[in-house]
Amino acid sequence: MVNKKELLNLSTDEILLLIGKEMMQDKLYANTSDDSNIIQKAKLWFSYKREDFEKVICKNEIVINLISSSDNNRRFLLLTAIADALTPLLLPVSPWTVSALIIQEGIYSFCPNLNKINNES
Repeated sequence: MVNKKELLNLSTDEILLLIGKEMMQDKLYANTSDDSNIIQKAKLWFSYKREDFEKVICKNEIVINLISSSDNNRRFLLLTAIADALTPLLLPVSPWTVSALIIQEGIYSFCPNLNKINNES
């Protein structure tokens, strides 16, 4: 596992590859070996689970409060808050890695309602 802070410095494909490799521990994905196939399976899995993720992240009070924070550690705190929100979903992959992918995508892109909330503050 990559250091949690280092997750924030990875590219989208690097994060997807980590997710895919974590998924490979499940027998359903174990036959995938090519990195591009692993990334593709991770993308499909993420898009399938996206609605579940949105439900627990986009209305999370801690995430909403961090969006308007000027704290220098805001990205890491956001990574932590999103991972905490995802933990109850009992994912087959690390919630930290999924959290990093959401931050890489952009929290406002992932949760458009947060942009409206931030503009109202």
